[in-house]
Amino acid sequence: MVALFTESVMCLQVQFKDILPHYTRDALSLFWPYYVNVLSHKGVVDHILRVYHARFIVLPWAQFYPRLDAVELMLKLHEESSGSCFIFLGCIFPQMNWVEIVEHYARNETPEVASRLHVALLLLCIMFAKEKTLITTNVEMQTLLSKAESFQWAYVDSNSFENIIQWQLNHCDPDSVLSQRRGMEDRGLSLLRAAGGFGQDITISADTPRKRCMYIRCVVQMICKCSHSKEIKTESFKMAITDLMHDIESTACAAVDTNAMVPELIDMLVEVLNLLNNCAPSGRAIEIVERTVIEWIGSNPSSVLILPCITAACRTLASLTHMAIMVEACMDAYFNSGLDLSQFGGWSGILEKLQVPQLTHEEFLEECMKTGSYLTLYTYILQQLPACQSLNDELKVLSKLVNWTLAAKPGQDNESKLLLWWAKAMELCVRQVNFGAPHQYVIKALNTLAPTLNTMGEDKASAGLLGAIGLGRRSALSLRFRLVCRSFLSFILAQIPGNSFLRTQPHAPAAISKRHRAPLPNQPDVYPTPRALQALASLEALHNNKQYAGLRDSAYLASAFVSDPANSLKDATKLIALLANNLYPDKHYLAILRTELYK
Repeated sequence: MVALFTESVMCLQVQFKDILPHYTRDALSLFWPYYVNVLSHKGVVDHILRVYHARFIVLPWAQFYPRLDAVELMLKLHEESSGSCFIFLGCIFPQMNWVEIVEHYARNETPEVASRLHVALLLLCIMFAKEKTLITTNVEMQTLLSKAESFQWAYVDSNSFENIIQWQLNHCDPDSVLSQRRGMEDRGLSLLRAAGGFGQDITISADTPRKRCMYIRCVVQMICKCSHSKEIKTESFKMAITDLMHDIESTACAAVDTNAMVPELIDMLVEVLNLLNNCAPSGRAIEIVERTVIEWIGSNPSSVLILPCITAACRTLASLTHMAIMVEACMDAYFNSGLDLSQFGGWSGILEKLQVPQLTHEEFLEECMKTGSYLTLYTYILQQLPACQSLNDELKVLSKLVNWTLAAKPGQDNESKLLLWWAKAMELCVRQVNFGAPHQYVIKALNTLAPTLNTMGEDKASAGLLGAIGLGRRSALSLRFRLVCRSFLSFILAQIPGNSFLRTQPHAPAAISKRHRAPLPNQPDVYPTPRALQALASLEALHNNKQYAGLRDSAYLASAFVSDPANSLKDATKLIALLANNLYPDKHYLAILRTELYK
């Protein structure tokens, strides 16, 4: 009887194929609701369904052009019928000409109807992609899911897309996100990616930015779920995270106006960085995530994502340590990008993006010190200075820079960043003098700074018993940085003869020149201090030090600058700029100092 019924439906379909237009009530259009509502309800036992499906699968499904109600009945089949019925649908579904069907709805139906069709179709495809048996054995289904990535998914509104994303999260294995992109297990996620607005030739709608964020949030939540599984290797997270970053960057590069897209880029990066907030705290998941993002940033310094990532990190990361490390990594990458740094040394863009958390303001600065995020701290200083309304306010900033120097523990990778602090500190000292502040404030700041500069400039540690007998540990800082420290120390000590007088003008008394290294007859209280003479001698000793042979020219330049009586405190930033230019030409964040050379 089932065979006779099937042949009858087939006969009617074939006979009227050229008479009835598509999307009308032909035999298959009448058969489909009968199958869903009557033949496949949950009361029908499996052995009877097997008989039905064995016969119905031979019907000419390629001639079936379903109307919207028929497509929505397909969703009902998944919800209310046996699993075998949905597998049956998966077998006949790819035979239908979906490319022509979606084009028909986009061309001939109202936007509302076209939207409902695309929503239902997308959910059906995601459901099919979940069926591993179906997706691995049905080549036609694989082909359809690949073609579906180019459908006009702009018809899917953000609310419907959110529901489909939620279905994916609730029903699919989270480890599918770790599959190699374009792999069998990844078909559904690849389709969601396309529907979310990623890929080539994407139609942009008002909902596209929100849908993109939803897709990224979906992937992030799946990775977070994986991080709680002991069976999944956290190293496998790298590919998924890298793919997300590339997706966001590709979207930005395809935009007509990248600047107008910055808020959307920040929103998408916020979703990615939420991995650091929500991955399992135990194990290595958070470490892998942070390292992967930082490696991507470092290997893509010219990416349009670098500056938005600074804002995203400040807005998102719950851990101040992660925030400091991420922001500093972005700044390091930005200054290695080869971009034009002529405007304010490249710092203008960074100043706009850093958002120091207000509620944990001091704690954030402490974390920056602990993690060696010295560019971030310098940016904070640049942001704070315009808000200063008095010399006292600027003096507090100067004290902060001095105290940071005392607490800093730089290494060869970040030592040169301290030159930014020192140049700004000297600039603030000069402002104190120019606007009539007591000189003692500046003298105190310089004297406080001097011992740390002396320690940083040593070739071996002099602290402790071993240091006292010349067996201290070798300095971990580079030779060029030690030269900078000795030069800067010698210069500032030369500007405070007698520890009570401040040299603020060219040819001011008691210059530490070769002709004046003793008290002046007419001014017995104003003369270079023993500390200043010792510091200059230590600097000049480098002229014949074989260890510093490659830096001999810079050592001569520095000692000549210190000894020149025409130089005073107001030339301190120029000295730092000269040293930065000669010793650190590869550090582009120091470009802001080179403006001093042209004043």
